[in-house]
Amino acid sequence: MAGRKTINQETFICSICLNLLKDPVTIPCGHNYCMICINTHWNEEVIKENFSCPQCRHNLTDRPVLVKNTMLAALVEEYEHEDHDVITAEAERSDKQKQLEDFRQKIVPRIEYKKEDMVGLQNQINYTNQSVDRAVKYIDQSMKELSGLIVKRMNEVKQQIRSKQEAEENLIKELLGKVEQDLVELKKDEAELTALSDSEDQLQLIDKFASLSVSPDPDRLEDRELSFADMITPVKNELKEKLIEPEEQPTQSPFPSTSFSNMLVTSHWTQGQHTEIYAYSLNTQEPDLSRDAQAVAEVHLDSVCLELLKNPATIPCGHSYCMTCINAHWDREAAKQNYSCPQCRQSFSQRPVIVKNTMLSLLMEGLKKSAPPAAPESNCSAAQPDVCCDLCSGKKKVKAVKSCLQCLVSYCKEHLQPHYDVGALKKHKLVDPTENLQDNICALHDEVMKMFCRTDQQCICYLCSVDEHKGHDTVTAASERNEKQKQLEKNRQQILQRIQNKEKNMTSLQQEEKKIVSSADAAVESSDRGLAELISLIEKKMTEVKKQIRSQQEAETKKCRHFQDKLQQEVSQLKKQHSELDSLTKIEDHLQFLREFSSISKTSETSESPYTSRPPAFESMVKTALQA
Repeated sequence: MAGRKTINQETFICSICLNLLKDPVTIPCGHNYCMICINTHWNEEVIKENFSCPQCRHNLTDRPVLVKNTMLAALVEEYEHEDHDVITAEAERSDKQKQLEDFRQKIVPRIEYKKEDMVGLQNQINYTNQSVDRAVKYIDQSMKELSGLIVKRMNEVKQQIRSKQEAEENLIKELLGKVEQDLVELKKDEAELTALSDSEDQLQLIDKFASLSVSPDPDRLEDRELSFADMITPVKNELKEKLIEPEEQPTQSPFPSTSFSNMLVTSHWTQGQHTEIYAYSLNTQEPDLSRDAQAVAEVHLDSVCLELLKNPATIPCGHSYCMTCINAHWDREAAKQNYSCPQCRQSFSQRPVIVKNTMLSLLMEGLKKSAPPAAPESNCSAAQPDVCCDLCSGKKKVKAVKSCLQCLVSYCKEHLQPHYDVGALKKHKLVDPTENLQDNICALHDEVMKMFCRTDQQCICYLCSVDEHKGHDTVTAASERNEKQKQLEKNRQQILQRIQNKEKNMTSLQQEEKKIVSSADAAVESSDRGLAELISLIEKKMTEVKKQIRSQQEAETKKCRHFQDKLQQEVSQLKKQHSELDSLTKIEDHLQFLREFSSISKTSETSESPYTSRPPAFESMVKTALQA
């Protein structure tokens, strides 16, 4: 921070032990030492009955009573933590704002993914039409050779293909409608997130942040296997003798087996193009040194005048004030003949003799040099949305520095002073300036709302709980924590169930692998039976088909094993989350529990990966080879 860079480390060094001050004390001459060091020094001088300062050699007739200098202790401790990661409440709110923005940014790519899904579905319709056209073309070519015997039969097949095509188109259009509904819901969620992100109410942001969650995806589309070529199989069987006559073989099957066959579709129906992948960018910014210097300066404020210490003096209780301010305070108490500290209220029978604290004076000079120029008090008539002091009169109202929840009034620095001086006002709750003071006060009873009605889902005061909300489900903070504990346990049970589901999926994949082998064997046996009549013409072709079957079998087997490994990783991750939830349930601190609850609940909402797969139609490959 800018303020600290002007202060040398030697400023905090004890001149006796040459280390950083430990339990710093200020002696009457104004110099500072470790409490142990100065006591040890004076213990050595006790025989002389003359106690002196090791630096200026100022003699003291009586051994002073040493009290820890609280301000120096805070400064030394703050210096030790200079390089630590310490942020203010405002910075924390900013961090949560960025996290909220991340949630909002997630919605945008998902909307784009849905759009891509729509395009993919349209492409699927076009591909279906192309497949049907190729099938019809193949049927037409066959009709030229089979003459009038196949005309009636092929017309029936065409009609069946067109009917099935229409049914598939209607189904895909229905799926398109569902995707459009999903897009509407996502856009609605994105708008709500944007509105919440633009909100300037910090309490509202933090309150809604913990319960904020992205709406889950709808049910995934199931994989479907569709092949129009199988519809021609009966015709091929009827005309087998004519089809096996020598003819030029097509270089490519006009009716590919990939039409809706063995298609692995993700949750977005994009054929594996993406599976809920989000990218995050880290926006690094230079630290606001002026703001940090201001936070440091607040530690050095005089609690009487609320300004940087001028000619700082440390009184016997260890607190420090401007010499003018503390003298003026004690002048007002002179009639009582009882002098006290304005902060801790410790009383002194005699008025202490105060001297300038040399170390604090040096620190104040360094802060004044590094601090940015003081801005004039804001004029609330300007365009910026500042909260004005409610007590200032005239056209130029001063910007408020605090708002009182009991008085329901915002105060400038001058009008706020009674809340620091008057005993009854000191108990009032002061917060940062806000225009929405009434939001924290019950409109019916003018009481601070400290309870929550679950029935009406709104904040209420105690009087509301026994009047308008009598008989409703109202809870305190402790009861709410218990409820969240139950929710946490429910999440834990859900994770256990999901682990079981993953294991069942692994078993299903194993069975699927066996089905692939069995289907391949059946296809090979079927091809062997078909080769019995066509051995002289298609022996070479069937050898190639067997090789293709085995190659595709190996590819599908590797795919299943890949999914098994991926499932295992997800099961391990779920177990790890389960362990984290167990650890969270053992936390006794309510605040720590509520802080960690939202992050744990969000990380537990992982997206499911599509693991459904179907074995390839090996029999269809053999039939296609026979047709060729």
